[in-house]
Amino acid sequence: PKVLPWLNRFMWQSCTFLIKKNALSLHALIQHAVQHWRKLIQDTTLSQFLNNKGWLKVYQSVQGFDGTPRSRKLLDQMSIKYQCLIASEIDDLELYLAQSFKHGFFKEDSLTLNDPQLLGQGMVDLLVKRGG
Repeated sequence: PKVLPWLNRFMWQSCTFLIKKNALSLHALIQHAVQHWRKLIQDTTLSQFLNNKGWLKVYQSVQGFDGTPRSRKLLDQMSIKYQCLIASEIDDLELYLAQSFKHGFFKEDSLTLNDPQLLGQGMVDLLVKRGG
């Protein structure tokens, strides 16, 4: 019962026209995030917590990948650069990933965190150090 209001909002926000609106709004907020993160932590030890390895999404079946044209169209509309990959290209990027993945997307200009907790604490320490 407590989850019903949330579930209703989730279903409403999942409508096709709202997915595009929400994606465009989110993209406007984060499109410069990578460059700003790099600028913020330059000359600090915090860069050790960011990995610039990109973002990879893989599919085990051709049918799964073939079900993504709307997602790819949305990425194209937002001018987000990505590559569509085949199995051998996925293997080249991720040697230890199961060999069962047939297709994927790779977004190179993306950061991942290797320790969000330490990065968060480091950001607090940096804020205090810089007078915040």
